[in-house]
Order: sequence, then C-alpha cells, then structure tokens
Amino acid sequence: RAEGRRDSDETERPSYPGEAVVFWDLDNKMPAEGVSLGACMVALQSRLAYGGAKVGDVNVYANSRTLEFAYGRTDQGMPFGPVGSGRMPNLPEPPKNCPNCNKPLEGNDAYNRRRSLQQHFERHRKDFMAAKVKAESFPSERASFMLKEQCYMASRQEILMTIGRMQGMSMEESSAEASKKIGQVDGISFQQVVAWNQEADKAIIDDALSFLKAKQRNPGTICLISDDADFHEMLGKFKTQGWHVFAITAGNIMHDFADSAMWWDVFMSSAASFEKTGAAGDETSRVYFRTRNKQ
Repeated sequence: RAEGRRDSDETERPSYPGEAVVFWDLDNKMPAEGVSLGACMVALQSRLAYGGAKVGDVNVYANSRTLEFAYGRTDQGMPFGPVGSGRMPNLPEPPKNCPNCNKPLEGNDAYNRRRSLQQHFERHRKDFMAAKVKAESFPSERASFMLKEQCYMASRQEILMTIGRMQGMSMEESSAEASKKIGQVDGISFQQVVAWNQEADKAIIDDALSFLKAKQRNPGTICLISDDADFHEMLGKFKTQGWHVFAITAGNIMHDFADSAMWWDVFMSSAASFEKTGAAGDETSRVYFRTRNKQ
C-alpha cells in the first residue's frame, strides 16, 4: 500500500454501464516483470465483465523507447529479439513519396524527409482511427473503411522502419518486432508513436475525442489506464456526455477524479494470478516488459 494512498471501494461490486472502451497509456503504466500483456487483458476483461460492461476496443499506445523494454517468449521460452541494447538500426533511405498517400515528402535530405514522413503518418493514423469509429457506427461505411485499413496497414510497417530515428531518438529493429507482437495480442488495437514528449498522450486524446463524437448518443464506460493528469479535460468531456469514467491508476489524483477506480498494484496482482494459472493465452499473448531501471 503506497504512503498517502486514498482508501477505495474495491471490495464493493463495481458497476460499469454499457459498452466499455479502454485507452491504455503504456508509456506511463507498463506491466510488471513476469506479467504478460495477455494476462493483463484477461484481468481487464474479467474486471469489466464483473461490473456488467460489454468489453469493446482496448486501445494501447506506446512510443519506440517503451518498446525497447518489450520482449516475448516462444514456446521454448526464448525471447523473440534483443532489447535495450543501444544498437542503432541501419535505417532505410526515406522515399520521395509517402507510401500511404503517394504525395511528395518535403525536404532535400534524409532527415527532413523522415520528419515529413512522420507528419504524414500521424495524419493517416488519425484518419484511420476516425474511419474505424465511423464504420463501427454506420454499417454503410464499412466497405470504405476496409479499403482504408488495407492501405494503412500495408504502409505502416514500412513507414515505422523508415522514421526509426527522430530528434536523436532511436527505434531499434527489436522495437519494430515488439510493435508487431503487441498488435497480435488478442483484443488489443495497438498504436505506436515516435519518442517525442507526450506523443502517446496526444494520440490517446485525439482518438478518444473522435470516439466520443461518434458515440455521444450511446454513453457507456471509458476505462483509462494511466496516472497522467493531462487526461482530466478529456475525461471531463466524457462525463458531461453521461459516460462512466473508470481508471486503473497508481495516483490519488486520477483515482479521485474518476467515477470509479482500481489501484494499479491490485490490477497487477489480478493479472499475475491469471499468469500463474496459464489463462493468459497462447504464444501470441506472451509479450512481457523489463523494468526501465535494468540494463
């Protein structure tokens, strides 16, 4: 129990109305060592279902630096790649045109074309998420979304490998592999951002508000996994639209702001229990993280 931590009502049966959408700031709340993302997903889905919610999208966000701490295990217990080695990748030469929209990139050198490509990628990511929400609400939009999804996913990996280093930050080749593995965990919709300050927060806020705009007539439960106070304004907008705000957090501020909350260490204990029982899923769910202070 953390010093100064508020008392909570975790012994009472929770109530989460409607469909639950989840936004997880992985840069801020990384699973404990030995607890896989698959186990966290089982614990999260169990908690929401216990409160009566229908579990919808689980949107997870992380930058390339966070992914350097990720690793996975094969059935033989071997990791799928080296992590945190400090090794710089051999970045491919950036193209002259964006692989997604085919528009020319700005800049006469590799660095500036990478910056331009990053800006393209952020716009395409936002368009993709907005189209996804729209397709879920309006069946007539699904055919258009499938074409957008095919184009976005086909270009995404090429773009991420090309913009691997921005402003002195690195995205290791193992980070690209980690991104792929996280996206394969059942139930997770994963978005990778570059290692710029607050980029994951900005992406979460943009996507959440787009979701709210599309779903404002059907309020349910929004679950945020983070300690960051930057999300208060966003969550306030959900509250005014009749949404129930549920937080999984280690901070008193977020815990007090939410309609209901679960302490992060309690959530990790639940996930660890599922890890021990083997309920975390198959090999694709076995994505783990090292603590940041280990070499």
